[in-house]
Amino acid sequence: MPPWLATRMSSLGAVITQAIVHHYGRDEFLQRLSHPFWFQSFGAVMGMDWHSSGITTEHAAKVRALICHRLRWLGLDIDPKANDSDADLVSLMSSNVEVRIIPTSEETTIARHVFAMGLR
Repeated sequence: MPPWLATRMSSLGAVITQAIVHHYGRDEFLQRLSHPFWFQSFGAVMGMDWHSSGITTEHAAKVRALICHRLRWLGLDIDPKANDSDADLVSLMSSNVEVRIIPTSEETTIARHVFAMGLR
């Protein structure tokens, strides 16, 4: 990812995050962020031109670090060494928010959502 895009994405993501937290609260923002469709849409708005169910934050330590740095005002603090090594837990023990890397399978995630839509 080019540095200019990472900087743009980080700045835009921070403004969107602050607006949502201001209007709806921290817990609502974290709830939205945990939803795969919302997270995917959030990434698309910031300029990610690829799709995934988790590959971006699962394997991109630099993107994860930029996002987490901008969210420090939520009490989130990560361990740079753990982040760079893609450890399961990348937040510091002193962080108010736990940050974990959860391996994903795009195919399984898509299949589950398609299956769920068919049952409605």
